[in-house]
Amino acid sequence: MSQVDPFMPSPAPVPAQPLVYSMVGVQRRPGIVTAIGVLCIVIACLSGIGSLLSGIYGCLFWAMGAFSSRASGMAVTSTTITSVAAPAPPPVLKLSLGDAGVAVNVLQSKLSLDGAHVRELSRLLRTHGREVLGGDEDTPLSAAHVVDAVEWSASQPNDRAGPAQFSTQQGSVEIYADHAVFTSADRSRVVHTSAVDSTEFITGTPAAAPANSAGAAQSTTLTPAQVGQVMQSVRQQAAAMNPAQMASLRAELSRPNQQLVTPGASPSVVFFTVQRGGNATISFNSGTTLVLGPRGQVLSSGMMPFPKFAITAPTAGVVIGEAIASFALAIYLLIVGILAFRPGPRVPLLLRIYAALKIPLALLAGAGVPWMVYQLADSAMKGTATTGGGPTVSLPTGPFIGWGIGFALFALAFPVALLIALRTRTCKSYYSPAAVG
Repeated sequence: MSQVDPFMPSPAPVPAQPLVYSMVGVQRRPGIVTAIGVLCIVIACLSGIGSLLSGIYGCLFWAMGAFSSRASGMAVTSTTITSVAAPAPPPVLKLSLGDAGVAVNVLQSKLSLDGAHVRELSRLLRTHGREVLGGDEDTPLSAAHVVDAVEWSASQPNDRAGPAQFSTQQGSVEIYADHAVFTSADRSRVVHTSAVDSTEFITGTPAAAPANSAGAAQSTTLTPAQVGQVMQSVRQQAAAMNPAQMASLRAELSRPNQQLVTPGASPSVVFFTVQRGGNATISFNSGTTLVLGPRGQVLSSGMMPFPKFAITAPTAGVVIGEAIASFALAIYLLIVGILAFRPGPRVPLLLRIYAALKIPLALLAGAGVPWMVYQLADSAMKGTATTGGGPTVSLPTGPFIGWGIGFALFALAFPVALLIALRTRTCKSYYSPAAVG
């Protein structure tokens, strides 16, 4: 048995060698691929929410158009029935040329009228002199009778802009430079005449007030103080109204059982606008809307009709159909976005299918959504103009076309960018069959 020599030197240690691992079939994910996957998921979520809202609004606007068409037809029928049942005005009591001349001379001197005001007074007295001054039509009218008939008078203002006024037992008269207004003492009849434009209109007694729960008639007649308060409120909110419109409004408010203002409620005026052409539209707290022409003539009075939204069925169908298809495509994109993080030859094909479907849907949305909004706004504006007695002017289409082009370009940005990214060498290498390990 041999023994180791303790004096023999030991051999040197062998250095350790690093282990070499094979990396065949494994590669790092490029940044552009990560960006594609993240953007697919984000765009899918945003597109799904947008498509859902677009479909809801499309259904809502379509339903509004159908309902407004029925409501407009019902309002027209109701208005026709009301106009047939309206009472006939009392007969016109004229003055002869001689009697009218006597009355005009007396009143011209008493009220200090100029030529324009004399012309309007003469027109009113020739056609409605007996209503204003009273008396028997078989008895000639004398100057003394005219003086005795006038109970109160106010001369023409120095600025010639305001009215000259006088009152008799039969009612009150306001004389302007371009028209004259007579309001009966019981406020049940208003006569408006104009020698400038040869017009005349008469408003008779309104319908009886509705009965309350106890069966008695509930009066809505305003006291003179209440009329003054309403007129003050109108002056503050409707400063653009001319004197003829203000006089006509006062006459309407002074009627027995008027239906414009709810007595005691505040504010009395809730909306005011002046249409192109000078027509004034005033909405009161009772829900009633009064439209007055430039000469003070009452063009319409009643509840504001439900606005008509003329949204066609094809337009709404395009918007709703596009929203449904885009929502389904958003779900598809969400799934493909998750798969985009893994290499494989199928991912580029799935992404190209999405882009091929999204591009026509984006063009369809860019045309359908702005056109639906245009139809909604244009029909609402025309309905407001018709109610206010103004001309119906269509909205310009230029802003909506620009909006549609911008909307389509925004929706096309991602699918076009996706097609460009898939053609890069990095994406082709990552999704190639050789990259699968």
